[in-house]
Amino acid sequence: MKNGFAISFLVACLCAPAAQAQIYELAFTDTNNATVVKSPSLSWYNPKGTITVTHIAGLDRKVKLELLQGTTVVNTQTSALLTVANRITASDGQAFYGVKFTLPAPADSNYILRSTVFDVNGVQVSSNSYAFNIDTAPPTITGDFTFARGGWSYGFIDCFGPDNIGNTISITGITDAASGLASAKYVVIDAQGVERTSSVNMTSNSPASITIGTSQASAASLAPINQQEYDIGVRVYDSAGNVALKTRKSKIDRALPPIAVEVWNSALSTWQPYATSTSYENPIKARVKFSKTSFTSVNGTTYGYPFGYTNSDANSAYIEFSAAVPSGSASYMNFQTYAGAYQNFYYTAFNNTVTLAGSAERGPEYVSSRFGLASEPGVMRNGSGMNLSHPDTFDRYEATVESRTYDQVVSMNGKTCNIPAGSTSCTLNPGYSVTAGRGYAPLTLSIRNAANTIGMTPTYLYIYWDMNKPVIDSFDINPATKRANLRVIDNDRINNWQLSMWDTGTFSVVAQNSGGTTTSLPLARSVDEDFKTKYREFNYAALADGVYSLTATATDTYGNKAESSPITGIVIDNTAPAIAFNYNGAAVPASINKITDLRVILTDTVDSAPLVTAMTLAGGPINDALQLGFSKQSNGWAPEVPRMFPTLEAGQEYTLTVTAKDAQGNSTTKIQKFGLTPANLVSLADIKTFAVAQSLKDKSDVPLALVRFKGALTDGQTQSRGNQSGYITLRSDSAFAVIFNGLTVQPGETKDVVIPLDATGQASLPIYPATSGVAGKSSYMIDIPQLTVN
Repeated sequence: MKNGFAISFLVACLCAPAAQAQIYELAFTDTNNATVVKSPSLSWYNPKGTITVTHIAGLDRKVKLELLQGTTVVNTQTSALLTVANRITASDGQAFYGVKFTLPAPADSNYILRSTVFDVNGVQVSSNSYAFNIDTAPPTITGDFTFARGGWSYGFIDCFGPDNIGNTISITGITDAASGLASAKYVVIDAQGVERTSSVNMTSNSPASITIGTSQASAASLAPINQQEYDIGVRVYDSAGNVALKTRKSKIDRALPPIAVEVWNSALSTWQPYATSTSYENPIKARVKFSKTSFTSVNGTTYGYPFGYTNSDANSAYIEFSAAVPSGSASYMNFQTYAGAYQNFYYTAFNNTVTLAGSAERGPEYVSSRFGLASEPGVMRNGSGMNLSHPDTFDRYEATVESRTYDQVVSMNGKTCNIPAGSTSCTLNPGYSVTAGRGYAPLTLSIRNAANTIGMTPTYLYIYWDMNKPVIDSFDINPATKRANLRVIDNDRINNWQLSMWDTGTFSVVAQNSGGTTTSLPLARSVDEDFKTKYREFNYAALADGVYSLTATATDTYGNKAESSPITGIVIDNTAPAIAFNYNGAAVPASINKITDLRVILTDTVDSAPLVTAMTLAGGPINDALQLGFSKQSNGWAPEVPRMFPTLEAGQEYTLTVTAKDAQGNSTTKIQKFGLTPANLVSLADIKTFAVAQSLKDKSDVPLALVRFKGALTDGQTQSRGNQSGYITLRSDSAFAVIFNGLTVQPGETKDVVIPLDATGQASLPIYPATSGVAGKSSYMIDIPQLTVN
């Protein structure tokens, strides 16, 4: 019919199975004034006010929500009966039938959030409980900041500068009494309020500490402006999301005031630039020249050089010293600002730049050396020293020098040997023994003329020893994360510039299966909790399925190895559960009558009770998508009843997607497709009428477009009559809105309706377009959940 329309009419009475109570999400404003949505799988929450609890369930269900503190019910709420009007879209865009509760903000404590589902008769069908712990107090930070460079403490971080290897900022005394510490960030805030952050590690012990190393400590990457004051510190987060910020006013100074080095020329009675100087004496007389404003003691600020000077004039300050030519390679002066910017002037700069004149003679000059051990008779070693893990004695040291016109004396550890004029070497016995424990001895090599007026200390014999094993403080596993956790303490370490000399640097965890095959686990996480304590996590998730024992070892730089006792009986299961579907105990047919008769069967190689974690139903005539509630039945997992349009045409099938996981965290997803034709579906032929927004009638004054209800019996086999409560849903792909018995329904909309049945259980109600002149088709479905006698 031209300009006409068709209305497809479906009447379905759907029944609901046992339900599974499911809290889908919790939304609130947290203590940081942020709006957050959190999963009920978390344990800790930090609400500032009320909490919106979104619960997923099925149709014709009531949900009861209780907050318990111990066994005491603190708050309880019960929803009305869920209908098709209770379709909810969650924050992640997922849709389902459910209810939202508003929970008053509870005080900080430990709670249980319990949800219970009841059927239309008030009978409990399922109940779930969730850990619900409230913590609104931020972490506490009682310690203050310290700044160390190269292991040496420089006190509080009032001023510091460019990167130096070994720079660290440290803070201790970090605790959280409730949810526990979670993470931390290094924070730099400039004078304009611009904040820059970088994530840092925090120790796992309590009170915790944070050590911010190298480039972070100098703030070079986070504080871009030279000579400005910043707030520098840490922001610490607990597991509930509360935040504590502690900062200290600190100055950044990357400016390095210039220096000049001069040498005294006694013949001319003047100071000359050292690069073009002549000296008539050896050792030479030299000085370093600074602008007076380079000194903090002069300019009254925390910028510049903090040390004193020998003398000064109106504009300059001087540090005077003497140096031999040649100078030993280890001889230098360190000029360091209060902020840590530094430059060194090495005395060796005089060796080839200062011209000696008159009676000034060049001093001794070192060439090389060798040493020997009592345990290695006749063997001489090259190098400047060695590390020992066993008792031994250094009983030979040979020094080679350039020949001179005068005798030279070599000394070390109080022992000496002589090199006659014109000769180049001699050997002495340092007589230094190491027997046990840990230690360090820098034996100084000194070479001087026989008159002891000029000489050098060009090198050292560095002796390090360690005969102590590291200590394995703890070794355990976390089955949830599949990590083996190792904490090792090396009591031989010293928190200064020698930090790396005694260190435990090699860690391993080896897994052995029941067949004796061993596998080294990969390192997953490293945290140095303090200078002695190191924490390492190893990942065993990739091990093949089986039963294992784990053993940890820790080896220091000297080869001393500590080994843990094995952790045995570790079951590895990397195989996800298997998912199967059936319908009334048989294979799922191409089309089913009731979604609630579907069953999901889970099996697992290790876990005897794997769980369904999600069910989604999508597709059908309008390509709908719903998250479903579900429950564990004796014959498998059953979906909650949704309200979906039947699939009356080819290609309109639904897809049920099920996700399941086992106790080891292995997860899998599987789909099942089917058509849906409810057994109690009444499908009427299309109603055709004119595209006119009014109820057209025939010559007998009877509407042309009617929905006719025939008599039906109630559950008690009594003829239904009187007003019946129901719903009408217009498919979202409908071409236009309709008016049913005076009620306007838009596409995709569900509305409550009243069906007035007469004494014979029948009714004829008009339906027609809500808008004139629109040609097309609109499909709708009417539900009467329960027939009654009224």
